[in-house]
Amino acid sequence: MKFDLPEGFSTRPATVEDAEAIVECFNAAHMDMTGTLEFELQELLDDWNSPGFDLATKTITVYAPNGDAAGYAEIWDVDSPPVRPFLFVRVHPRYYNLGIGTQLTQWGIEMGKACIARVEDPTLQVSLRSYTYLDHQPSVTLLNNFNLEQERLYIDMEIDFSETPIQPPRWAAGITLQTLNPEGDIRAVYEAFLDGWQDHYGFIMPQDKDADFERFKHDLLAQDEVNPDYCYLAMDGDEIAGMLLTRMHYWGNREKGYVSTLTVRPNWRGKGIAKALLLHSFAEFKAIGRTGAALDVDASSLTGATKLYEGVGMKVKRTKGTYEKILREGKKIFNEG
Repeated sequence: MKFDLPEGFSTRPATVEDAEAIVECFNAAHMDMTGTLEFELQELLDDWNSPGFDLATKTITVYAPNGDAAGYAEIWDVDSPPVRPFLFVRVHPRYYNLGIGTQLTQWGIEMGKACIARVEDPTLQVSLRSYTYLDHQPSVTLLNNFNLEQERLYIDMEIDFSETPIQPPRWAAGITLQTLNPEGDIRAVYEAFLDGWQDHYGFIMPQDKDADFERFKHDLLAQDEVNPDYCYLAMDGDEIAGMLLTRMHYWGNREKGYVSTLTVRPNWRGKGIAKALLLHSFAEFKAIGRTGAALDVDASSLTGATKLYEGVGMKVKRTKGTYEKILREGKKIFNEG
């Protein structure tokens, strides 16, 4: 795609050497949207190292004449099949109103269309997805201008340990707790995750489970922000009943811990396992000096997740929406909730 930019601006795929400038772009944009930072350098590098993600073909950066990363976009189309590619776009506020966001979004749409040829079944729907915070009108307007329509609402929730006492967890009979063992059977953890997650909105059972497992393992064991000692498995004998996976810091906020995944397998639901996992993780975060914890949740979760989080003292911080553009009509293979 040819970009039409002001004189002196240029584009090229991101490189590792660009990472610091791109993080600065992300954080300036996120401060404008939410008043908070978004990434640290190592977090971005860890994401870029995800198996199957290629910086040279899946990213584009717009550079200002002074070397600033004025805008950035990446497309995540690593799933099998790639029927729901995800577009991530950021523009530095210093360079708003120059058409950069518009052109990056158009680039993303073209990249999404390229996925169609990789979906072997011609009867399947292919759609491009993106997201933004609902109270950031420039981003909402940009997505709407490209006919990306709001698909789903997600809520960022947080708990402040100084304001809300942490209840002691109560474990169901027969359930024991263990931390994640990096040398253990990570494949069993992955299969338990799939079992627990498959009724969540947007879930697609991967066709290439080996490749999907490698990405799962990378996110769990090869990211600087993930400490296995603070990832928990609820066990029923030798079986994994549920899990809570964390990052040691909330994105861009080193004072809060982050719950990245919480799921209980269907056969063990209704026993209070999710609540006990949450409360245990809160206590562990507090013990190492975190001031609170955060997570995000599907506002329409069929598993009642929002009520669960409110019940342990979490409060709504902000709301974001996912937006979707149908690139090819057809049969949906994801869980519609």
